[in-house]
Amino acid sequence: MKYEQILGEQAKQTFHNESLLWYSTVYPIAIGLLFGAPHLIRVWKTEGRWRYDCIKAITIGLPALFGSAIFLIHFSPVDTLLPTVSALMLGTKFSMVCGVVFGFVMLTCLQKAASSGKKLPRT
Repeated sequence: MKYEQILGEQAKQTFHNESLLWYSTVYPIAIGLLFGAPHLIRVWKTEGRWRYDCIKAITIGLPALFGSAIFLIHFSPVDTLLPTVSALMLGTKFSMVCGVVFGFVMLTCLQKAASSGKKLPRT
């Protein structure tokens, strides 16, 4: 978090906040990936065919990605198409939670199914 404060001070002095925005978007996603890594390692060791839970990725992952990248969307040309984005900017906590959830969901959507098509029990 100290690096975020340094980037914040630099953004205040130079009025270039791209690095702060990218950091505040990518860092929580990386934390979420670290939280999901034990699940991926456990699934990696089981036998079966790889599958991806698209329903979970779409219903939880896409809104979380939108919430995580909301600051980047606000400063992009897409913002003119989505006028409600400014109302959703609730602070860095909202973006951070969404980023962690997105990273976690992307790894926990990876599963292995048994060769007969049945899903292996979760451990």
